[in-house]
Amino acid sequence: MNKFKKIAVIGKYPSLDESEDFHAQLIQLIHHLSQKNLEVIIEEKTQKK
Repeated sequence: MNKFKKIAVIGKYPSLDESEDFHAQLIQLIHHLSQKNLEVIIEEKTQKK
């Protein structure tokens, strides 16, 4: 069975002021994926818009 080795987090996220809870969940997801020996790529430009 093939496994993913890289996962990208891409999207337009609300600002930290708009949704602290969302950002906390996103950080938790990224941390969890990193612990699974996966390369996590975060696309930063869409987050800043």
